[in-house]
Amino acid sequence: MKILSDTGCFDRGRRLQPQVAGQMTHWHIQRRSFFRALPFLVDDAEQQMFYCEGCYEVKLLAGAHYRRWRVPTLSVEYVREGTLLVRQRGVGRIMEAGEIFLMQPEIDSEFLVAPRQSCHKFSITVKGKLLKGFLRESGLDAIDVLLDANRRRFERLFHRFEEISAGTGRDNTLQNTLACVELLEFLRRPGPVQEIPPRLQELRDYLADHLEQPLSLEQLTRHLGCSRTHLHRLCLRCFGMPPYQMLVRMRMHRAAGLLLKHPELSIKEITEQVGYANALNFSTEFRKHFHLSPREYRRRNGLLE
Repeated sequence: MKILSDTGCFDRGRRLQPQVAGQMTHWHIQRRSFFRALPFLVDDAEQQMFYCEGCYEVKLLAGAHYRRWRVPTLSVEYVREGTLLVRQRGVGRIMEAGEIFLMQPEIDSEFLVAPRQSCHKFSITVKGKLLKGFLRESGLDAIDVLLDANRRRFERLFHRFEEISAGTGRDNTLQNTLACVELLEFLRRPGPVQEIPPRLQELRDYLADHLEQPLSLEQLTRHLGCSRTHLHRLCLRCFGMPPYQMLVRMRMHRAAGLLLKHPELSIKEITEQVGYANALNFSTEFRKHFHLSPREYRRRNGLLE
């Protein structure tokens, strides 16, 4: 994945004729050599915790462009082959094979295929009355792309949805929900499945409960009863990052959620709630993670004039 320094290639989407359905808006330039949609029959859909609304396999050609706004589904876009340009929250990226773009519910998102390029991708759209809460609590609502995903695991999940779509049994809706739960858990931990030691589970819970406090590595090692070196190695092995970086990442995801869910809070108040004494230091760290300042992040999501 690479950040696009110039997102002017997306501007033509602003000139497309929108398709409006209720509060939802879609824009399309349909250029493809192959398209397959998997339909799902869902009983009492409005009462389901999670359910797959549709799965799609498509081979996009150069110039294909799709944009959406205020669509209530999470759309999981998996690049199987080729490249895909994506934009969300004002940040443009170049997605490559094996990477996943999360088109978040309700916000302005789009993708297109660059000239002389193509893209073979799988899409899974998820809805449900608990979806927004799960995304918020898991921190996934602040994530746009997933890198280094386990390709075999994802494609196995997609084929599981294929089987459910082809079925006609009475428990198809239940199987649909269970597959969605498995998908959402995959998105939380998209790499190879690895059991997290109890000590690290305790660390993660402790960090989540104390993000507003000025934690030090000494405090963490004292709380867990292990050496700094041992804790560092455990975190690298299970989470792919040292403990301090893990703390910063959790703080940034918490801050992103507060910025979107609590527009009444000032940047200074959010700074304090995620453990920063200085708003400038917080804004600098936030920009490193999301390539936008906190104020720009709100503005791009329609919360500021």
